This record gives sequence, C-alpha cells and structure tokens, in this order.
Amino acid sequence: MARDSACSGLAVRCSSYNIVVDDVWERKTWKTINCTLPNNNCGSKVIITTRNLEVSGKESDVYKLKALSPDKSKELFYQRTGRNGDNQLAEVVEKIIDKCDGVPLSIIAIASLLDGRPLEDWHKVYDSIIFGHHEDRTRTILLYSYYDLPSYLKPCLLYLSMYPENRVIEKSNLIWRWIAEGFVQLQKEGDSLFEVAEKYFNELLNRSMIQAVENRRDSIIDSCLVHDIVLDLIRDLSAEENFVTILHEKQHASSQSVTRLEEVGQHGLERKVRRLSIQMCPGEHIPQYTLCMPEVVRSIHSVSGEIEDIAPVSKFQACRVLVIECHNSRYLKHLGRLLHLRYLEIDMQHNAVWLPKETENLKYLQTLRLKTCRDKLPSIVFELRQLMCLHADVETVPADKIGKLECLEELNLNLKMANEIVVELRKLTRLRVLNIRFSYDLNETLHKALAQSLSNLQEIRELNISCKTFTVRKPMWEGWEPPQSLWRLNMDLCKFCPRVMNPSRFQHLCYLSLSIAVMQEEKDLENLAQLPELLCLNIDCKDMHQGYVVSDSEFKKLRICKVPTTFKFLQGAAARLETLSIEVFMERQECRSHKPTRDAIPDFDFGLGNLPRLKQVMVTIQCRYSSHSEVEEAEAMVSRAVEDHPNRPALQIIRENEDYMLFHDQVKPDKVIRLPISVRDVRNSDMSDHVKAMLHYLWLEEITYDLDCEGAMYSGVLYVEEALRDAATAIHRNRPNLIVNLINQDKLRPEEFYASYMEDYHPQFDYVEAMQKYRFFEKISIVIECYGARLWEVEKVESALRHAVAVLRDPPVLLMNRINEDKMVSDDRRNPELGGRHDSAGSKKTTESF
Repeated sequence: MARDSACSGLAVRCSSYNIVVDDVWERKTWKTINCTLPNNNCGSKVIITTRNLEVSGKESDVYKLKALSPDKSKELFYQRTGRNGDNQLAEVVEKIIDKCDGVPLSIIAIASLLDGRPLEDWHKVYDSIIFGHHEDRTRTILLYSYYDLPSYLKPCLLYLSMYPENRVIEKSNLIWRWIAEGFVQLQKEGDSLFEVAEKYFNELLNRSMIQAVENRRDSIIDSCLVHDIVLDLIRDLSAEENFVTILHEKQHASSQSVTRLEEVGQHGLERKVRRLSIQMCPGEHIPQYTLCMPEVVRSIHSVSGEIEDIAPVSKFQACRVLVIECHNSRYLKHLGRLLHLRYLEIDMQHNAVWLPKETENLKYLQTLRLKTCRDKLPSIVFELRQLMCLHADVETVPADKIGKLECLEELNLNLKMANEIVVELRKLTRLRVLNIRFSYDLNETLHKALAQSLSNLQEIRELNISCKTFTVRKPMWEGWEPPQSLWRLNMDLCKFCPRVMNPSRFQHLCYLSLSIAVMQEEKDLENLAQLPELLCLNIDCKDMHQGYVVSDSEFKKLRICKVPTTFKFLQGAAARLETLSIEVFMERQECRSHKPTRDAIPDFDFGLGNLPRLKQVMVTIQCRYSSHSEVEEAEAMVSRAVEDHPNRPALQIIRENEDYMLFHDQVKPDKVIRLPISVRDVRNSDMSDHVKAMLHYLWLEEITYDLDCEGAMYSGVLYVEEALRDAATAIHRNRPNLIVNLINQDKLRPEEFYASYMEDYHPQFDYVEAMQKYRFFEKISIVIECYGARLWEVEKVESALRHAVAVLRDPPVLLMNRINEDKMVSDDRRNPELGGRHDSAGSKKTTESF
C-alpha cells in the first residue's frame, strides 16, 4: 500500500476472509482500514506489514521480522557477487556482513558495489563506511553506493524521484525522458542515444539501485521499480540539490521549493524549481500561483493535478519534458509555445486527445506518446520531422504521410483499421523497435505488403506484430528477409508459419513469442530448435505437434520454454533450460490433430532428469472428457518425475476444462448404446452436451443415434450428423462405430434463405454447392425472407437457386415462397450486374418446378 493511502469502501461479504495489507506507515491509516473489515467471528485473518512499530499498537499478535543469520547473509552476498567464500575473502566478507546487520537490501547494495572489483577495494570500502550513533545503517550503505556512482548515472537515478511511489516504470519511457533531459551523452560518432542510455539503465540494475521487472510473456526486463527506502533516499537528495520538487496534497503549503503568492509574493526570493512532479489525488486542486517562476521549469510530470492552477502551460517556456495524466485537454491549447519541448506524453484517461495546430511548432520534439487519440492521427504530427519515438492509439494513420518521419527509431501503434500504411513502413529505415497491433484482419495483399516492407527495415531489433485474424489461409510470409540484428520477435498472427524461419537468417534472435493457428509439422519445431541464440521460447497455438523429441544439438541456449504441447528431452538437450511450461492432453480434443499426450510420450516420460539447470516446472492438464482417476494418475506421474530431479524444481500443476471432466459415476461400461436427438431443439452450443454424453461411455464400441427431423431444416440435420461423426471418429478414445437413423424426414420444414442477408454478407455464396446436400430429394421447398431486401436482390437469389437445382443429376421440384414482400426496400438504384432499374411494386410469389 502506498504511504498515507487509505482503504475506503471495502466490503467483505464472504463468511471468512484472509487479507494482507502491505507497508502501512501510520496508525490512523490502519484504523481506517480496520473499520471496514467485518468482525463476524468466522476465523478471518488480517496481516499487516509496517516499518513503524507504533502502527501495531495493542494488536495481540506482533511478529518482528528477524534479520538474516550470518550464514544466510553470506549466502546472499556470495550469490550476488558470484564469488566463492575462499580464505582470502572470508575475513573481509565477515566484517562487511557484520556492518549490514542482516538486512537483505544492505547486503545486496554493498555486494553490487563490490561486484567485479579487486580485493584491495573491498577493504577500502569496508574502511570507508562509518556509522554514526543511532544512524540508519541501510541508508548509510545506500548513500555510499550513490556517491560511488559515475557522474553520468547520478542525475539518471535522481530523476526516478519524478515518478509516484510503487510505480512500475517502463524502461523505454524512462530512457526517452533521460534523452530529452540531456543526461545521455554520445561517446563516439555513430553511437545511438537510446543504446547508450540503455547501458545506463543496465548499470543501475547491476548496482541494485533499481529493481528489474520482467515482461510476463517473454521474461524480458522491460520495466523497473524503485525500492521504498531507495526512493526516500533519492527524494531527499533531489530536494537537497534542488533537482526535483514533488508537490502533493499535503506538501503544496509547506514545500521549500514552491510557495503561495500571499506568503512571498509573485516575485519572491524562493529558489528556482527545475523539475516539478505533481502527485495530487483526483479532485485535489493546487492553490493559484503556487509556483513563482514557471519559465525556468525544465520538466513537469502531472498525475491527476491541475497544471493550470499553478500557471498557464504557455508560461513553461524552458520545459523539455511534459507528462500529463488527467481528464481535461484544455491545458493543451497553447502547447505549441513550448519550443524547447523534447518529450510529450498525454494520457487523458480514456478521453480523446486533441492536439492544437500550434503543435507543429515543436520542431525539436523527439518523443510523442498519445495514450488515447482521435479516430485519425492528426496531420500535424507528421510535420515533427525530429520525432524519434511515436506511440499512438488511433483508428488509422494517413498512409501517405508516415514516411515523412524519417528519424523514427521506435514506432508503437494500435490501429483499428489497416490501410496502405503497411506499404509506407518501408521508408522508415532507421526503425529499431516496431510494435503494431491491428484490430482487424489483414487481407492477403496487405500481409504480403507488410512482409515486403519489413524486409526493407534492416535496423529492426525488436518486432511485434499483432492482428485479429478470423480466417486462416495459406502462409504469406515466405518472402520475408528479417534483419540480422533482430533479437526479439513477437508474432501474433494466425497466418505466420515458423517454417519460414530459417535459422541462418535469425542468428541473433534471443526472444521469440508466437501466437499462431497451426503448427503441425516437425519441420516447424526443428527450425526453432536450431536457432543458435534463442533464450526464451513462448508459443500459443491451438493445433500443435505433440511429443517432439529434443536432441542434444537443439535448444542449446534456451532458458525459458513455454509451449502448449509436450517435449521429450534426450541426454544433453536444452542443457541451460531453467523454466519449463508444457501442456498435457488427456483425451483427443476437438481439433483432429490433437492426440492424447500418453500416445505421443508413454508414461509421461519427458526426460526432465536430463535438464541439469531446471528450476521451475508448470504443467497444464487439459481434463476435458477424461476421468478423474486418469487426471490424478497423470498428476502423480508428473510429480514423481519432478521429485526425482536432483534440483527439486518448483512444480505448479494447473487443471483446465475441469468442468468437462468425467467423474466415476459418469463413466458407463456400456459397449453398445442407442440415443435419441430432436434436431429441432439443437442449437450450436447444445452439441457439446451431446458429445459429452457420448464420451461418458469410455468402453463404447457402437453407438446409434435416432435423429428426429420433425420441424427442423435439412441443413440442421446435416450439422448434427457431422458433429456426431466428428465426435466418434476424432474425439472419442475408442473411435466407436456410428449409426445415424433419420426419423420423420417427411416433416422437415423448408429451408429459409434471406435475400438481403445473403447479398450483403455472403456475396460469393455458392448455391450450387449448397444444393448438393438435397440431391436425393424429390421436392425442395425454400422460403425467401424479403424483409429489408431490394427486388433485384430477391430475384438474383431466386435465379441462383433455380440454376443450382437445375444442374443436379435428377433435379427435384423446387418450390420458392416469398414472405414479407410488403417490407421490401423500394430502391431505384441499378442492379450492379444487370444495369436495370427495379421497383418492388411488381413483386409476387413464385413457384417453379423442373
């Protein structure tokens, strides 16, 4: 919990509860929380953590966290430094550990400080750290670590005090702000500002001044956190050096760097504010004229604060970084007057961002991040020719203008519509990072154009392409020539095929995430297994090859593997693998190619004992249509394999589709059964129940279904029959013989064709193919729904139906009946094929026979 925050409106309605409240700083905060928790005498527990003993008050159970023992302290120290406890180190390490008082943060901080230094420096560091009487030892050690930083890292660390407490800070966001502030200096010509700043970020990580936050999908460190104690330290240092001024609801009246007009006057002698972080609660307002000299402020980060309460935005003439998180865009009116602006980030909390025309005056702008924008990215954005980073969530981007931003190194777009932008991307040859998410499917032409454009971007390091695909066609990426520098690839495309990933073209690829439709060929996995630098593999696939055997020459550097299938690891295979996530299929699934894991890998022998560095195993068991005992048996086998591993890795077993699992009372021993189904009562979603009923009979050899056709359409009968046949041949473990009897066929109701629907949504509908299922009928009755249709649409459908029936070998009698003719649309527009004009006045019911 953030300091001074309070929990309000918490209602616990369950009979009992367990709640953990972390990092409470004040007694009154705990009292506020405690008032909301019902004391219902049901054995509920509440645990609070605090660094202030007064918070615990008179609570009955108070546990004081003990410091680490000397042995545990040494273990943590050596783990961080990567050195063994030899005799040379033992003496000085014991002295250093003694100064840390068993506090993990202190141990990690001083170990990070000493890591990589010669032994003589270890003695110097020990002698240099001197504690005063009652001095906070952890703070002293952190302060020493700060003063030991190179000069170029100190402002980068202090800048983190601009962010609110407990904020997960995106690495890319932070680096571009460092660049805008001028903290990053190129060491030689040809270097990239971003890459130099990235080294700064990694140095702070290695010194344990910031904490790494990994991306859940591919475990890349793409964010960071600042420990509360470290944040307190750098905030105090920032205040002392007048580096950052923080303004929040309790501070605006007493801050040393900001003051009210009535106390010192508009031209008071208060020191200048260089960087201002406004961290107000929603609804809080800052007193007017709180800031004396807005014209010297270099950086502003406003979280729910009203900037206009301090001074008009146009007054911040020296501002280089402006971050606004609020609900009102009125502050942006004079944005174009901030001529020195390098970084602009606007988050209107789900409201559309409006950029004034004056924005085109920001000639030095390097980074533009628009969290919520209008339907179309404003044209003025493309006049900002110095832009190096652009993030926007828009419906579409003018395709003919994106190519003007030739300096772009990072492009992140959420597009609701795809257009020719995929062609224009080829002009952005300096791109290092490209993230594009399309809300709709790309057609074949755009897919090919995208692949060709990406082949022209040879500076790309990170590539993320995501597309909502509704149809799966042949792969369209065979012509893609990836850049040699590509090290991170995330493809969320059903149409992408791993077969195009020739290992010789992906020599530096370290992180790979794929979300695709089908991956059934062994060649697909063979290509991935031969990628020489692959560290992390994450695959999401609905239809994937089962039981791939990993040889000793494959996945040589892989550390993290998350796949929806099972691997069998031979001796020497994936020797560096630490984290493994696999999926076990107990029964054959709806997808025909999914076979039970036991068939692919007998006794679930995955070869885990051949993975010497294994630390964590996660197994997802697909329980659908399998018995309770079978699932428990599989869990026991997996648990035994993990327990037998010398590393004793952590094991997590997850059951999915447990609701479809068959318990003992559902498993029936019958070998021959007969079941009735009323086709009229079946809906698409109901077929799963009938399929599940078949799977209850685990020993089934023959099953007969009596399909009652009364009141149903023949297309519905075919649908039910096909679903049952798939269940018997592709899902049931025994593949029973299926017999289907059709009852009351003479009572089938006519097929219904909807004229306007067929024309508007299925213009390529194949009536000839549709009529093939009626080829054995003597008479076909078809009802044509005319509601909302134009006359020529109805006539077109009728003509197509006549032709489709006429080409049958023994054409049946065709009866067509129009309904709701009076609700047809009167339209004078021409039939696009006949070129004539039609009107609904002459419509009539028709009966045709052949």
